Amino acid sequence: MKSHQIDFIQTYTRALVDCEIYMSFPAQFIVHNDTLFFSPDPTLKNSVVYVLLITKNLYGLHQASNNWFDMLRDSLLSHGFQQSSIDPCLFICQDIVSNVYIYDCLVFAKTDKTLDTFIALLQSDFNLTFDGDVGTFLFIQFT
Repeated sequence: MKSHQIDFIQTYTRALVDCEIYMSFPAQFIVHNDTLFFSPDPTLKNSVVYVLLITKNLYGLHQASNNWFDMLRDSLLSHGFQQSSIDPCLFICQDIVSNVYIYDCLVFAKTDKTLDTFIALLQSDFNLTFDGDVGTFLFIQFT
């Protein structure tokens, strides 16, 4: 089979959060006249307590990886893929097999044309880069 390795770009920040998340301002940030400033003077404090409403996932949020995976899974399912009941990271559609590992993906198909069609399909939904044949992935050598 032919293979490609796909790397999704800015994965976590592209997925929407699934609940309201608030965050306090980092130290030394103050608000003056509705504008956020960085103040090197640690004695300056806001007279009002401000919080940020997080609308996109950030690396480090506990649910960020789940939100990203849900977004990818929904996209693949909408394009006719079926998720394996044994391994939830394995997706199959006709003669394409795709395995997702965090924000990397291995794709196997019988022809290069099928791989190119699949990659074009993913590019319509995500920013990604892809390499040719998979050589080594997670310390596993593919031949």
